Amino acid sequence: MDISKLTLEQKEIYYNIKSKFESEEQFHTWLSLPNKMFRNKSPLDILLSNSFEYFDRYFDSTYIK
Repeated sequence: MDISKLTLEQKEIYYNIKSKFESEEQFHTWLSLPNKMFRNKSPLDILLSNSFEYFDRYFDSTYIK
């Protein structure tokens, strides 16, 4: 994924989540799989759509800050 095209807020979310995974492969798999917390869309689709409220809920529910 080319993150250079992301906004600052998107990059912040991207790196925050990425830091919680043990490997890059796990992270990219998680980003690409549909997730119930993201209305059965992939987290990547939600990130690119700028729907940051989904990530607020994700961080609150997983205690990732």
